[in-house]
Amino acid sequence: MIGALRTRLDRQEVEMRAVLLENAELTHRLDEANAELRSLRASARATARHKASPPEGENRIVFASNEEWVRHEITMAWMRRFSPEDRLSQPLAGFIIGPEFGASVRALPCHLQAKVWRCAVDVATGRWRTCPALAAHPLRATAAAHAPDVVRAADGARCMRVSVEAHTPAARRMHFWLMTDGTVEFSRVVPHDNATA
Repeated sequence: MIGALRTRLDRQEVEMRAVLLENAELTHRLDEANAELRSLRASARATARHKASPPEGENRIVFASNEEWVRHEITMAWMRRFSPEDRLSQPLAGFIIGPEFGASVRALPCHLQAKVWRCAVDVATGRWRTCPALAAHPLRATAAAHAPDVVRAADGARCMRVSVEAHTPAARRMHFWLMTDGTVEFSRVVPHDNATA
């Protein structure tokens, strides 16, 4: 009885050692596979970075001014957004770039800049008038409910405000001047609580 029990224990010990060896081998192979995966991911990221940024001087656009940069970005956003046929019914109207607009956009991270360009297309095509998501409204002189709209004395342009972002702290708003002839002048992009023209 004891001999049979010892034989059984010896067999179980041998089986357990075999399982432990197999487990150690599988753990080693898993570690090697994870290391190879990390290496492949790093290589893929490096390749993506290399493709995303052209070599110095190659295919790099150099803009003469913030205004030129802004006009380029708005035009490109418009072309990406609308098909050639839709561009006929959604043309970019004449617009002016105010002196602070480019700098206010450059100060934003890239993902917010992309939202600004989409919003600018809505403003430049006149879609801001019918798009509820933009929450377009005149900028008021004060926070009071019946405060007058902000109007530029020099030309009678009314300062308008549209949403670039929603449901986020310090959500960005775009201010633009609506001229009496319907032309828009992009003023700047500001946090929600900034109510100055």
